[in-house]
Amino acid sequence: MRRLTKALSKTLMVVATSLVVVAVIAVVAYNFISASHNTTTTPQTQVLISGAGASFLAPQMLEWARVLTETKGIRVEYQSVGSGAGRDMFFNKVVHFAGSDPPLSKELYNKHKGEVMQIPVVVGSVVIIYNIPDPTGGNHVMLEW
Repeated sequence: MRRLTKALSKTLMVVATSLVVVAVIAVVAYNFISASHNTTTTPQTQVLISGAGASFLAPQMLEWARVLTETKGIRVEYQSVGSGAGRDMFFNKVVHFAGSDPPLSKELYNKHKGEVMQIPVVVGSVVIIYNIPDPTGGNHVMLEW
């Protein structure tokens, strides 16, 4: 029962996170489209949203970007440069958003309070792969959860 509850909680977290990501991208895209809306006959330029940061996020971000471009014509570029570099680029206004493995430190968040929003968008894990040779002399290795 405990595993079922844990699995259900994990599934709900993934669904909720996905919904938040879609909502945030939609709001950002809407703001860019509204800001670039022009009633004259000049050709409309393509909306570009740029981001940078954690490499862990990159595969998912590139997939979201592909879908957003195909379905809405909004181009999203994401540079996999690492969390720290992405945050620096964001705070120096080089990109519109940053992806970071850890959240901002309390000090950095308070320094930019009201200017930034932190939203968890990808949940994952990293595993350790190991090779322990057969122990000798009657010893046994016990790995427990």
